[in-house]
Amino acid sequence: MPQISVILPVYNIKEAYLTKAVNSVLAQSFEDFELLIVDDGSNRETAAVCDALAATDKRVTVFHNFNQGPGKSRNFGLSKAQGEFVIFMDHDDWVEKDWLKKLYESIVRNQADAAFCYADEYVEEEGAFHELAAPHFGFEAVDLDDAFRDKMASVFFAPWAKLVRMEVIKKHNLAFAEDGNHFDDVLFHIFLNEYACRFAFVDEILYHHRLFANSITGSSNQNTDMYFDVFKTIESAAAKCKADGISVKRIIDRNMNFFCSANDIIKSRKEFIKRMRFYIKKFGLKDVLRKQRNRKIRHWLFTADKKKGILRICGIYLINRQKKH
Repeated sequence: MPQISVILPVYNIKEAYLTKAVNSVLAQSFEDFELLIVDDGSNRETAAVCDALAATDKRVTVFHNFNQGPGKSRNFGLSKAQGEFVIFMDHDDWVEKDWLKKLYESIVRNQADAAFCYADEYVEEEGAFHELAAPHFGFEAVDLDDAFRDKMASVFFAPWAKLVRMEVIKKHNLAFAEDGNHFDDVLFHIFLNEYACRFAFVDEILYHHRLFANSITGSSNQNTDMYFDVFKTIESAAAKCKADGISVKRIIDRNMNFFCSANDIIKSRKEFIKRMRFYIKKFGLKDVLRKQRNRKIRHWLFTADKKKGILRICGIYLINRQKKH
């Protein structure tokens, strides 16, 4: 049985990028791993590349599936993983040769539920690297309490930046969203932050994330509709919390910064306010929203409420006046 399962969802990617991604894993200084390539309904060319790469190393296994999206592909990989630990990778990225070794040593040495590393972003059109923003905590391991969970909720470590103990995933049924939610990995991060007990950190850039202008992330300013998926995330988080006996209000309070982040992108303020009001009423979140650090959010929601109240009073006044006459 391998110590680590590396799960790599693949969908219609350029051969050179996929080859570089796979070869960077096969060149790891830590050798006790399996690489599970989940072909998410790719075209014949990409599928053939997956098979060719698997033929070069017995640690590689390929699964050819119908197109289902990244969330289902990652969950499928989890169902097939044999490792004690699991980590994910994107099909056009690449890693440093000690990526697995340093994360593994840290998670074992610190008896942690997850170990995190840092990453940079390679912008293809610029040919330049940019470090991805994430706090450097100044310590290697920490036991999670409410205060630290609050800190971790304000940052996002992508699936490829964290090695997770499989026991924790199975015990708490941690999974990625499967309802077409573009934030399937954010949901996984939210739950890991809630259910894990101890985190470890490797203060090094070990992962290189390739970014394209026409990718989902790169085109987010144009693809504003995807940001409404944040509401799917609220629903999914609430459903699991309720089923597990965790306060829905607490987890939404902790992650409200993310849940409200869409306002900077979404152009339809009216629709955003409508949906946020629904959740305020459903989960009793008015006090949560009033603490929201984003002033724009508070202004949108609560000045709108004031205007609505004033209009209602004016309407009642006019109706009564008409009755008198």
